[in-house]
Amino acid sequence: MLYINPNQTNQRFVVTLKEKWKDFDTTPESYLMKLVNTNNSAEYLVIPIVLTDNERYTQLRINTNTTAAISGSITIMETGEYAYTIYGQTGTTNLDPDDTDVIGVFEIGTLYVTPTTYTEYVNEPTIPTTIVNQ
Repeated sequence: MLYINPNQTNQRFVVTLKEKWKDFDTTPESYLMKLVNTNNSAEYLVIPIVLTDNERYTQLRINTNTTAAISGSITIMETGEYAYTIYGQTGTTNLDPDDTDVIGVFEIGTLYVTPTTYTEYVNEPTIPTTIVNQ
């Protein structure tokens, strides 16, 4: 599971994409990420910025406060659960999962868009200030 915040810059998350490279003959030039809101089926496509891509993990970054999908930015204001699919692709500007640039699916999972601040409610017990002895 991945977690990001709505309407924020620099939303970073770690996935394991290199292990799928062995399943394909072509090395991806970039990744295409598809997000689908499981509540209302709203769909978002973005090319995330690759921060780290090594044998153990890939760290990606997206911004959720503006729309420039080929530059790693989409506008997501609604919190909730999203299904994500990450595709490897040979191009760096394609936003169509069915395009010939797409090599294949590299990872599928669940992403949660959660608020940046949390309200914690604590139930404080009521302690009587006077005790009557009988």
